[in-house]
Amino acid sequence: MCTSPSARAGLALAVLAAGCSGPPGAGRFPGTDLGGFRVAATSTSNGCGAGALGSPAKYSFEIDLSRDGSELFWGREASGEIDADLAFEFASGVSIEITPASNTRKGCSIGRADHIVGTLREDALGNVSGFSGTLTHAFAATPSSVCSLDERIGAGLPELPCQMDYALEGQRSREPEL
Repeated sequence: MCTSPSARAGLALAVLAAGCSGPPGAGRFPGTDLGGFRVAATSTSNGCGAGALGSPAKYSFEIDLSRDGSELFWGREASGEIDADLAFEFASGVSIEITPASNTRKGCSIGRADHIVGTLREDALGNVSGFSGTLTHAFAATPSSVCSLDERIGAGLPELPCQMDYALEGQRSREPEL
C-alpha cells in the first residue's frame, strides 16, 4: 500500500498516464478496428502548477481506436459517442485515496475527471488517418473528503480544484486489422 507522499504522487501520475493509453493492439472492442494512432499531446494550460504530478509540457502515447455504429472506443479505458461529422467525446473519472479515513478524520481523496473532445480525419479512401482534439484533466478533492494543504502538496497538487489542458494530434501508426 502506498503511504508516502512521493509514492502517492507517483501512483497518481501512473493513473494519469493509464487513462490515456494502453499497449498497442491490446484487446479489441466490438465493431470495426480503426487502427493504432500515435498521439502528440501539447500543454495549452496548467492551472495545477508547472510540473504538478510530473506533468510535462509535451508527451506522446499510442492508442487503438475502434468503432461500433455511433460508439467510438478509445483503447481499453473509455468509449463515447461519435457523430456523422466524425466528432467524438469521452468522459471518465477516477478517485485516488491520498490519506485513508479514520475514526477522527474524513480522509483525503482526490478525484480526476478526464474529458476528451475531437474530430477524426479520413483519407481519400474513407479510412481514418488521424484526429485532432483536446484533453482536460480536472482535479478536485472528492465531495466526502477533506484535504489539508500538506496532503495536497504531498500528492503533487497544492492548488485544488485545478485542471491541465492539452491539445491532441493523432496520426495513424498501425493499419486496421480486418
